[in-house]
Amino acid sequence: MAAAKVSFQESLRQYRLIMDEISRGVFHPLYLLTGEESYFIDAICNRLANSILSEEERTFNQIVLYGKDTDGATIASYCRQVPMMGRYEVIIVKEAQQLSSLDRLLSYVKSPVASTILVVCYKEKTMDKRLQIYKAFLEKGVILESVVARDYELSSTLRPFLVSLGINLSSEAEKILLEHIGTSLSRIVQEMEKIKLAVADEAHVVTPDDIEKYVGISKEYNNFELQKAVARRDVKLALRIMDNILSNTKGFAGLSIKSIYDMFRSIFSYNILMWQQSTSRRPAMRPDEMAKEMKIQPFLLREYAEYAKLWKNQTVFRVLGILREYESKTKGINSGQKDAQALMQEMLLKIFYA
Repeated sequence: MAAAKVSFQESLRQYRLIMDEISRGVFHPLYLLTGEESYFIDAICNRLANSILSEEERTFNQIVLYGKDTDGATIASYCRQVPMMGRYEVIIVKEAQQLSSLDRLLSYVKSPVASTILVVCYKEKTMDKRLQIYKAFLEKGVILESVVARDYELSSTLRPFLVSLGINLSSEAEKILLEHIGTSLSRIVQEMEKIKLAVADEAHVVTPDDIEKYVGISKEYNNFELQKAVARRDVKLALRIMDNILSNTKGFAGLSIKSIYDMFRSIFSYNILMWQQSTSRRPAMRPDEMAKEMKIQPFLLREYAEYAKLWKNQTVFRVLGILREYESKTKGINSGQKDAQALMQEMLLKIFYA
């Protein structure tokens, strides 16, 4: 039987549990930090690296290895060393997904040394849970499976999480940030830390102006605003935003198409859900359940209710076909040698008159 998939919320809970243990001085002999979201992995690794040993002890008893430069047998050999003038030997393995002989570490993981703390950072993907070494880590140590959030999973989580890092974010700034950067927590925190350093005011609330100034995302000309203009059938504004986006960024046509496509797919879902509820083919849903089904953040649900009044599903279906067509054209397929700007203008006009 396949192991159950871990959700972002479960990753967050495990992250908080491990960080709380570290703050209380509770350490485990083995840590496996694995998954696609690098933020949780890096944050725990850095906290362990700076918490277990004093600065003087780290000189002798803390070793950092990299997967491409080492192997399982070498790691096991380091782990069996006796600490010098300290309680623990700390071995940190970064980029462990590049290890060519991970299985040679298995015998150590099955029987770890009490005076050694081994931290394995296995990024970019989750270690195969069927492997014996994964099962050994699960039995003898602690595993964090770090999952990238979906849009709707960050809606109630992002701002409280950033507050815990001393960063306050307005709802409008959050919308722009998520639309442009996506749900990579690592990138979001990196950009917010940049603003925090620049502003140097703990009480400051990050605004769209800050996003534009320090992250480089226009508060007026971005894919989130483009979505709204298209959804509201504002032809002139949509064309102006698109021209501005393409004039100031290269290779963003595909991202803009995806943004508009995702919006219309959500409108399509909203119309279907409302039809099902009106015909009693489905019980009434809570707003958070509906948002999850539509793959949007709950605070956007009211806007989508307005959009749906302007776009019936018969039209939406045609629009989705237009978007797929122009996604191919922006990649050079049947583009008629038109540049991105001309193609996107043509696409928007076809959408509005679909």
